[in-house]
Amino acid sequence: MTLLRWSIAAVMGLGALALLVHLQRGGAVHAPAPFAVVLAIAEVIAAALFAVRRTLRIGGLGLALVALTAFVAHLAVGDRPPFDLAIYAVAIWAIVHDARRRGSAASASAR
Repeated sequence: MTLLRWSIAAVMGLGALALLVHLQRGGAVHAPAPFAVVLAIAEVIAAALFAVRRTLRIGGLGLALVALTAFVAHLAVGDRPPFDLAIYAVAIWAIVHDARRRGSAASASAR
């Protein structure tokens, strides 16, 4: 699960950084630029938190919220949301679920 977690964090975080560079260079997006900047910054922060085992739950929540917001934003401007958002959401859920399960097992064995 660690490799999957790092992969999701890297793909989503680097994608957000690429968007920030695109916007900084004057590139256009379908949503208002300030909204896209805030969403991309939130995604970079959430991806960094998701990459670290101790903060993966809050990072996973952040990434899930970013993906949901992006999904809704695409619909709002009349675009078809990217299919990869659903794949990311499933992978994030699986990783967080596995971390919770492992955390519960570790605390039960410590008793």
